[in-house]
Amino acid sequence: SDMPVGSEVWRSPFGSCRTSITALLPHFGLLSRTSTANSDIAYDSLLEAGYSYSSSIYPIAHDHYGMPDSPRFAYEVRPGLTEIPITTVRLFERNFPSSGGGYFRLLPYPVSRWLIQRVNTRDRQPGMFYFHPWEIDPDQPRIAGINRKAQFRHYVNIGQTQARLDRLLSDFKWGRVDKVFLNQITPLPLAA
Repeated sequence: SDMPVGSEVWRSPFGSCRTSITALLPHFGLLSRTSTANSDIAYDSLLEAGYSYSSSIYPIAHDHYGMPDSPRFAYEVRPGLTEIPITTVRLFERNFPSSGGGYFRLLPYPVSRWLIQRVNTRDRQPGMFYFHPWEIDPDQPRIAGINRKAQFRHYVNIGQTQARLDRLLSDFKWGRVDKVFLNQITPLPLAA
């Protein structure tokens, strides 16, 4: 469910942890499926905390997250703040996931590679890839009592993630977010 609206809810995680995690994890994923009011507060809070970009939007339709009507590529959400959506492929007039998480574990690696290559070549855009730290730990404790759907989503091919990441790192050229994306910003039109 959505976080409650209130600037104190959004500001608290950013100011206190920015120094300790900026070098390790320079983006937050808080806006995956939230209200416009919450998005506005979150973006304002990120900007106030000194961030210049966020990678919080996944422009797909999903039962737990996603904003399928959001732009697919980097855009300015506020002067000085860029949203870099998780990469999707556009097929059959719909956005499909192509860069990380459960989809990276579920799909055969050649399909994941093809999806990212398609974005690079057809759309001529870099990709924003993500994974969760637990996805490279096949020996993690198993959660008891979760339903089959959740169990499948969490554990499918978890033992293959590290090898797939190794292949991904060798198959593509990688760079820092600020160097790759921040020179490709598309400003959104101002509301009338």
